[in-house]
Parts: sequence; structure tokens; C-alpha cells
Amino acid sequence: MKRFQASKYRNAAPKIPKKEEYISGIRVGDLKSCFGNHIKASDKFMTFNVESGDFVTDMDFSPFDGRILATGSYDCSIKLWKIPDEGINQELSSTLCKLPSQSGRVENVLFHPSASEVLGSSCGTSLTVWDLQKQQSKYNLDSHGDLVQSFCWKGDGSLSATSSKDKKIRILDPRCSSIVGQCDGFSGLIDSRILWLGTTDRILGSVWDVHDLAKPIQTLRFDTSSGGILMPFFDRDTNMLFLAGKGDSFIHYLEASSSAASFLTQNSTQIFDEQHKGMAIVPKLAMDVMSGEVVRLLQLTKSTVVPLSYCVPRRMKKVSLNPMNSKTQTKQQPPKVMPQKSDVTKEKPDLQAQTASASKDKTDSQSISASDSTIESPAKPIKAFTGVRASKFRHLHGTPMHKSKNIENVHNLSISLPGDSDGFQVNRDFVAYPLSGPGGQIAVVSLTNPCRLPDAGMPTIQCGSSIMDFTMDPLNKQKIAVACENGFVSVWEIPDGGLTENIDTPSVLLKGHQDKPNVVRYHPTASGVLASAALDLTVKIWDINSAKALITLADRPWTCRKPWSSCCLGMSTRIISVYDSRNLSETLSTLEINIAPSVLIPFYDEDSAVLFLSSKAVGFLPKTVCDIKKVEFARAVKLNKTSIDLITFQVPRVKMEYFQDDLFPPSRAWWEPALTSSQWFAGENGQQKKLFLKPADMKPLSEAPKREPIARKYDSRHELDDAKTTDEQKEELISSMVEKLRSYDEEPLPQDLQEGVDDDEWDD
Repeated sequence: MKRFQASKYRNAAPKIPKKEEYISGIRVGDLKSCFGNHIKASDKFMTFNVESGDFVTDMDFSPFDGRILATGSYDCSIKLWKIPDEGINQELSSTLCKLPSQSGRVENVLFHPSASEVLGSSCGTSLTVWDLQKQQSKYNLDSHGDLVQSFCWKGDGSLSATSSKDKKIRILDPRCSSIVGQCDGFSGLIDSRILWLGTTDRILGSVWDVHDLAKPIQTLRFDTSSGGILMPFFDRDTNMLFLAGKGDSFIHYLEASSSAASFLTQNSTQIFDEQHKGMAIVPKLAMDVMSGEVVRLLQLTKSTVVPLSYCVPRRMKKVSLNPMNSKTQTKQQPPKVMPQKSDVTKEKPDLQAQTASASKDKTDSQSISASDSTIESPAKPIKAFTGVRASKFRHLHGTPMHKSKNIENVHNLSISLPGDSDGFQVNRDFVAYPLSGPGGQIAVVSLTNPCRLPDAGMPTIQCGSSIMDFTMDPLNKQKIAVACENGFVSVWEIPDGGLTENIDTPSVLLKGHQDKPNVVRYHPTASGVLASAALDLTVKIWDINSAKALITLADRPWTCRKPWSSCCLGMSTRIISVYDSRNLSETLSTLEINIAPSVLIPFYDEDSAVLFLSSKAVGFLPKTVCDIKKVEFARAVKLNKTSIDLITFQVPRVKMEYFQDDLFPPSRAWWEPALTSSQWFAGENGQQKKLFLKPADMKPLSEAPKREPIARKYDSRHELDDAKTTDEQKEELISSMVEKLRSYDEEPLPQDLQEGVDDDEWDD
């Protein structure tokens, strides 16, 4: 059963820092082609590539001294540097040592993981192991059929692995200058990477067992929009594996486990705002363990270095460390003194104090608080009865609809969309979702025709560039807008009945953003109005009919035309916050839901005042599809890995033969326009019409005959009338204790009740 145990790290999620926490103001520029990651880190320093004449192809810090740095470069040299403790304040020209020049440019440099003063490097078709103390080559393995693209050490340093341009993976024993094993590696033209998974006998390219190189243990495929090389990083302490593509903006997080059904399990994929120029993993000595940080990656972009901390969410209690607050008062037993009758009045306040103190001690022993006020004062009583209004929808239940309504055989889904995108769109007739592969493809499937999708040859919208976001027009079920990585926003028209062939020409192409648009949304009431936000920090509002951006909101304050409320959803600790748009400085209400890495997407049903929170790939349909006779007030569509399912939300009612007019008020027809684009840009506002959902053959529940009231057998109000207040209960308790103390004066002492003996009875 071990394979079913949940990992402690499955919910680890990156903590995206604020802009001020970035290392900014750097000029990375266009880096030359090489097999290095362009950035490395030790527990003390980090180093990264910038544009220069003598280009550094790869670099590595010593695992035993975070000040020692090895570099290899285009000029065929390998150099060792010692960074001062205070860092580099001026150009560092003197090296710690310079190894003999190589026959060509150096591709990789990597310190040995367990032996000090041992360095490995690759150049051309050879792998060299250096003795840094003697500054000379110790072992050289020149047996590769083509250029060595990457190499790595096993965790204990006993073996090394290489991947080569000849598409071979080799296991090497450097001290014997021999090849231990060899197998076919990666096909295709893309450069390859190899990574040894700690001290295990497994290496990552596809995952291979070094004892059996005939076939891989497991193969996973990833959708990369740029075709850049994948940079792998493995933390052997937690078995966490990260894959980041050069030129891409995603990071895949996987876990390795020898006891699970599959060796590698993909946990999550995060999309970031900027593309990776390079990536590095930070040593464990630099982790903030008190925050649950288990892994930290450094993302190198064109102008910044972004620290990405992967933290395991844990609940933590904050306890005051002030010695004055931590002192506990020892309870001293009062001496057993028999009170005199004249002291009864004097003893009464002392008994009250003892009762309050006992209650306070019990409260303090059950809870720990960091505030002094909580420790000093007893907890306030909780009211047993409150005047909270009960919602009529509190007993709603959502159930999957019959499988005959589903769309089966969904496959080839794309998981590389940015986190800003919902990744799924739905209207009354169609559902749309992205497909993996180059060119940015969107599948559009008829929702009114449940079926099994074909295995291949399904017609798609072919955008010609990777998709950043897409949305369906709520006012026109045959329109869909797509934001692409090429900087354009395109509007596509779905033919009547759905797609019968591939379409690659949009009906409207919107040009104007200086960077990639990442969010696109239609206006909810005005037809032909579309808004798009881009990474150039602008929001453009387009008149689709004229294909022009009539309003551009740059990096400046702006106001809404109407007050509104919104939901702010966090990532790790998922929190709902409601704001008033007229005052965004404070929240109206905040509610913590749970702790999970995925982002919640809200949908608000204004008729029922019910807020639905879901993960990605869930959409809601118009009210006209609901079965009112079954008290269905909402219907959702959910995209799964292999199917598209329908979910119905109903409220249980007894008199279902009547129209539940208390649950179904006149509903806004949000799928019909209220005004045109020219009217909205001219400053007009419009209200969408209201739709009455009552079927013609049903009577309203409000007109149902009323039943005679049934006499209640028990009325709790009498109990409330007889209930005593807290002060009355205290008074009664004290009086009872005093009466018991009074009775002690009238009773003889225990020794007086014992019978004595004569003195002569003590004699032998």
C-alpha cells in the first residue's frame, strides 16, 4: 500500500515574489548558443551571463566552498576564481588558477559532488577529469561519436553520464577511463540534457535504469512552445524534479518515487510572465527552513533574476517569546481554615475571584495566544442564538449528469497556457479548449451533440502562434477571440453547426500591443467591444467592427464607470477577498478556504447570490438550459483529461409541482446585447432585459394553498423563559458552597467520634 501514500511535497508551490524583490536593472541581452544554463548559485553568491566578447559557456560553484567558481568559455579556457567574502566590488582580473587550454570551446564544467579539488569538463567529443591541486588532467575519455552536449555526476561521484550529439547516452567510469554502459538516447534535432537522479541508479533524459539500458523506465512528453532545450533540476532530499525550457515561460514540477505505480508523477505546471533565459537551483544551506522552503530556483530573464521559492504549506502557530508572557502562575492550595459566621460576607468575593481564576486557567491551558490581552482576560462567551439569515440555497447539491450527455475520447490537451488563462470556454452550443503542439490550436466541439471524438483528424482553429488566452463572446455564440504570443489578438468565427475543417484565417486581426497580450475579455453588455491586456503594461479596448483600439489604458490610475465587487484568490493559502471598487484600500470581507497550489476561478450567479469556486476547465451555461421543473438553478461543464462532463446544481424542494418563484427571480439575459459598440464608446449605458423562467404549465409556489398550522408538542421558548442568567448561576453556586461551610460548625470532629480505651488496657 506504500504506493498510495501521499507525498509530503505534493502541494509545494512557488512563491512568486513582488517586483521589488527581483534583482533588476541587469542587461542579459542576446546570449550566445551554448549548453550551459547561463546562471549558477552557491549558498553565498550567484553568477549569470551577460553579453561580452569572451563569452562564458558554463560555470559552476564548488559544493564545498561557495566562493570558488569554475568557468569555461568560447576561448577554449577553463579558469578558477575565488570571490571575496564581501563580493565583487570591482573587476576581478586575477584568477585562482588557469587549467591547460583545450582544443576547442569548453561546453560544460562541473565540480565533483563528493571529492574536493576535482572538476569535470567537456570539450568536443571528450570528457576530462581534472586534479585541481596539481592543475593537470587526470582522466580523459575521448570515445564519443560526436559533440558532448551534457554530462553529470552520480550523487556519490562514482560514475558519470553523458549525452551526445550522436544521440547516445553513455555511463562512464572516469577512474577506469571506460564506458560502463551505452544506449540510444534522444532522436530529433533538439539538443539533449542528462541528469543523474541523486545517488540512485537512475538517470533522467527519458528515465533509464543504469543496470538495464535496453529500454527506458518511463517516457513523458512535454509541450514546448519555443522548442528550447529542457533544463532539469533534481533535489535528492525531497525527490522533487523541475523542468524548465530555455525560451519558454513554464516550469514543470514532478516527483520521483521508486514505490509508486509510475516512477515520475507530474504535480503541477506554473506559467510565468517572462521567458527563461536560464535557470539555476540554490543549495540547501540557503533555504529558509522556518518558512517551509524546500527548493529555490533562480529564473534569469532578459533584465531580471527572479527567486522562485517552493514551499510546503504547513500550519504554524505563532507563540510569544516574551518571558513575561510565558510565565505561568502556580496554583497554591489555600489553607483549610474554617470560616466564622461573621466572615461569610468577606469570603464571598474571594470565592468569586477563585471561580473566575479557575475558568481563566482552564481557558489558558487549552489555547496559546501571542497577544497579552488574550492571556490576561478570559474568552468572551459565544452567543448560542444569533440572527443570521439562512440561505434558501444552503442545501444545494451538485451531481454529474448521465454519461449520455458527455463528450468522450478527449485527448491531446495542452497544459502550457499561462496561469492568467482559464484554459476552457463554453457557451450554449460549443465548448473550446487548447490542444498541444506547435502553432496554437483550439478545438471547438458541439455541446448539443454528445459523442465520442475521433482519434485523429479533428478540425481545429489554427492560430499560427502559441496561445496566451482565449475567450468566447457571451453575446455571439459563434465568435471567439484569441491572444497569441506573436503580439496579435485575433477574432475567429465558428461556422453554423461547428467546425468541419481546419480554419487558419481569422475574421478580424487586432494589432497594437508592443508585447505579448496575456488576457482577453469581451464586454458583457455591448456587442463588438473587446478588451485585452498585455505584458507591455497596457490595456486596450477595441471596437471589433473597425478593428481599432479606441481606448488605451497605460500605467496610470483609472476609474470604473460603475461600482462593483470582486474576488481576490490566493495561490498557496487560498483566500477570498471582497472589495468595493470605490475603496480598494480595504476589504469588505475575507475568508480563508484551504491550502492548495492551484488557483480558484470564481463564478457568481447573481439570481441566487451563490458564488461557485472551481479550478481551471470549468464553465457555466446560461439559465435557459436549466430544468426549472427539477429546481435546477445552475449547470456547469467540466473538462477532464479524457471527457467533457455536465454537472447540474439543484435545490431540494417538497412541492416540486409548483414553480419555485422564491428561487427563480426574473433573470438577466446576459447572452443578449444591450447596446452596440458605437453606443458604448459614445458613453451610453444599457440594461439587458429580464427573462421570466416560469414554465407556462406551472403555478407559482406563492399561490399554493396554505396548510393549517400544526400545534407544536414542545415549545423551546418556555425553556428560554426559565433559563437563568450567568450571574444568577454564579450566585446560586456560591450560596451552595457557603451553606456547606456553615454546616462544619455544627458537626463534631472526626476524632471526637472515636471510642477511647482504659489505661490498663495498654499494659502487656
